[in-house]
Parts: sequence; C-alpha cells; structure tokens
Amino acid sequence: MKNLFLIISSAFFGIVLYGQTDSTQAENKSSLGIEDGKLSYSLYIDNYYAYDFNQPYDGYRQSFLYQYDRHNEFNINRAVMNLSYKSKYLEANVGFNAGTFPNEFMGGRDTLFRYVYEANFKLIPNDKFDVTIGMMAPHFGYESGLSYENMTVSQSMVSEATPYYIMGVKSYYHATENFDIGLTVANGWQNIYKNPGAGGIGVGLHLFYEKENDFQLSYANYLYNDTQDAPYSLYNEIYAKKQLGKKITLLSGFSLGLVSEKGDEFKNNVGIFTLMGQYKLSEKVALGARYEHLEDGNGAYLNLPRPGYGLFLDGASLNLDWSPMNLVKFRLEGRVFTSQKDIYKDDRDYDPDTSTEIAYRNVAPSILASIQVKIH
Repeated sequence: MKNLFLIISSAFFGIVLYGQTDSTQAENKSSLGIEDGKLSYSLYIDNYYAYDFNQPYDGYRQSFLYQYDRHNEFNINRAVMNLSYKSKYLEANVGFNAGTFPNEFMGGRDTLFRYVYEANFKLIPNDKFDVTIGMMAPHFGYESGLSYENMTVSQSMVSEATPYYIMGVKSYYHATENFDIGLTVANGWQNIYKNPGAGGIGVGLHLFYEKENDFQLSYANYLYNDTQDAPYSLYNEIYAKKQLGKKITLLSGFSLGLVSEKGDEFKNNVGIFTLMGQYKLSEKVALGARYEHLEDGNGAYLNLPRPGYGLFLDGASLNLDWSPMNLVKFRLEGRVFTSQKDIYKDDRDYDPDTSTEIAYRNVAPSILASIQVKIH
C-alpha cells in the first residue's frame, strides 16, 4: 500500500506539472483538456480546549470520542494541508493531517498513512458519470470530518461511530439535475487494506436527492465483512436536511447497523437518531443545537466506556459561533451525555495513592472551545 500511495502521489504531481504546460506546447494538448485545469491548496487548523466535568485523571475524555478527546489542555484537533487539481475531466486530491484526532483515530495504522487525510483522483468522462479512486470520505454521513463546515462544533455520534474514510472506488450516475445514484466498493468498514481472513470487500449504494440547494434527502447503505468468522454486516442511513430561508437549517437522520458476530447473522443491532439545527443571528454569529440517541449494546461500533455495560446514551449540545473575519471561526459548545446506568468514568475524587476502584456516574457534561481557520 505504501507503493500504491507513492504511485498515486507521483501521478498527482505529474498531472499538475503537465497541467502547467506553457502556450508554446499548445500543439501537444491532451484531448481530455487536462491542461485547462487549476491547481489549488487549502489549509485548515483547529485549535481547541476541552474540559470534561468528570475530570478524567489520564487526560482522555470519553472512550467513544475521537475528535477533541483531550481534557483540560490546549491542543490541535486537526491541522490539514490539502492540494487539489481540477479540470473538466479530472480531479485529484492529496491531503495530510496531524493533531490529536489522527493520532488517536489512526494510531494503529501504518506510520505513513496515519498522516494521510485523503489521496484520490476523480475521472469525469461526461456530465452524467464520474468515478473516484483512492482514499476518500465515504458515501454516507451527515457532516464533514472538518468541524468548520458543520452546524455543531463537535462531531455527532453517528460520525464518531462510522468511517471517516474508506479506501476503494466510488462512482456516481447523475440521473437528473436533482437526483444521483452512487455505488461504492471499498476495503471493509474503515481499512487501508483488508483485515487478514476477511470474507470480502464492502459494497454500498447511495441515493441522493437535492432541490434548489435548500432540501436534501439521502439514503445510503453498506454491506461489509471485516473478520474471518463473521457473515456480512449491513449499515443503513437516511437523513433529510432543509434550509428555511436564509437563517435556519434543520437536519434529521437515522442510522441502523445490523452487525454480525461469530457466525450469528445480524445479532448486534446499533441504532442512532440525530436531530440538529442552526440559526444564523447575523452574517457573523450563529447558534447550533443537537439532540441524539444511540444504542450500541455490545460495542459493535464504539468503544464501551464501562466494560460489561452497553452504550445506551442520550446526548445534547448547544454552541455559539462567531466569525469576526472571513475564514476564521471562534466556537463555544456545551455538551452533555446521559444514560440510565452509570457508565461514564468519574475521576473527580480519584486519588492514585488511595483509590482502589473506578467510579462511574450516569452523566458526562463538558465544554469545548475551538478556534478554526480555513484558508483556500
């Protein structure tokens, strides 16, 4: 896979150099018009401070959170550098990232790929069809992996529970001006390469409808296998997003994962409901809110915060965004997780010299402040 990445990178920069051919070489232009493309870049920095009122002694927040996971310290969630080339028939992207998110989320990956944000190219033979190959965002998900582009500061539980990237091929047929049909083939749930002994690659369908940039309706599924002894598992997701005038945006989504384990077909079901919205008080100030409910009884999608207990939680958040200048956001969020059982580690009274048992409670409140800059 390292060789594959080098090949993709070499091809990308070769395309860029070719696209910069001067006018004296006009007679050698490609019939695909690659020379008409444009090279661009983007930089994204997300600095944050998070405080968990359960005061985790080890400095890490809840085990099921990957974004903004450090407690009571200033840190960088993600610093992203991206290069893009776009022409009428071809697009190529190479991006790298660093920070607490890639360090924790991709800590088990190869050293090289741990810092890769994306590496892909898209072929666009005509207005009706395109195909993207490489490491990229999946065909499902309510929001971007970059907080700057989302209604809320922290990522929703559906984002934390599902892949931030896939490695494979994603193609779309643009049936009408408003309706797209997508097909994805990739290396399992979230793998640079297939796990040893995995039964096969993942296959997913995406149906997407958008009307006049103010309404979206999406359904996506993904059939995959990541282990040697498990049948295929199936993920389903549907969401609707509506723009009400220029100030209000609403989104509602539901995800259902039918997860198999050790020969049992679809035994561990996972359900996630999300409702979020944003209200723009002005061009520079906005309010965001979110409610979510998640049921993952066996930790099929997420790390369980308390061993032997399932993850059944309700979450709510409220955030205030302020953009004093273009490309800069100051964001403040209060968030709370609750559960009927005591599943959230509570270190408020923890003493490494005297404490012999881990304490748990049924609520986990926190605050998060983020300063985000996106230059493109």
